[in-house]
Amino acid sequence: MSKDEISVDADNVVDRLKHSSADLLILQQWGAHNRPCFDGDVLQKIAHALSEETTARCPPAPSRFIVGMGDKVRTSVGEYVTVDVRRENPTSFSSSSNDDIVKATSAEHIVQVLRQGGVTRHDTVLLFTNMLDSSIFDAVADAYPKTLFEDDIVRIVASYDDRYHYNIVMQRSPLRSAVFRRQLARYLAGFGTKTICTVESKMYIPCDAYLVK
Repeated sequence: MSKDEISVDADNVVDRLKHSSADLLILQQWGAHNRPCFDGDVLQKIAHALSEETTARCPPAPSRFIVGMGDKVRTSVGEYVTVDVRRENPTSFSSSSNDDIVKATSAEHIVQVLRQGGVTRHDTVLLFTNMLDSSIFDAVADAYPKTLFEDDIVRIVASYDDRYHYNIVMQRSPLRSAVFRRQLARYLAGFGTKTICTVESKMYIPCDAYLVK
């Protein structure tokens, strides 16, 4: 079996991947100085350049812990739409200014995008955000009464296990971790009837619409 090892930092990495005749292709990304063990952004750019729908496979598979918790949420809520709202440094969003980002991620604009996507008041909306104060999205809950925020979703997870009383969870538990919630959001988004992302695409899954153009 022939093998071809290619660094993700090689100038011709995409061409080598396209034209390699090797039976096994190995992408190396750990050899570069200060490179993290897993750099999904780099793999996403390569996948996009190859014009293949492989970006959903870029991150490592979710742990059994995430799958188990996510499946409990799916069983509890049934069909749902996911909305991922991220307010970050404007440089993360191409040429968008901070004002543009705030406007695009406002509750009013989220409602507008949901309505344009055919989401009705009867649909369940799971809203994930890195904003500490979810009350700024109350208008979404007003327009869509079955909206669940991250804390609501954690309550569902906690309700399945006597070890995870919600008050204890909010003091000390893996369920309080922002990393856990981000991974759970990615997992649940993969099963939503629609996925609304902030920008193309930090979820590593296909998105049906974006808040920031």
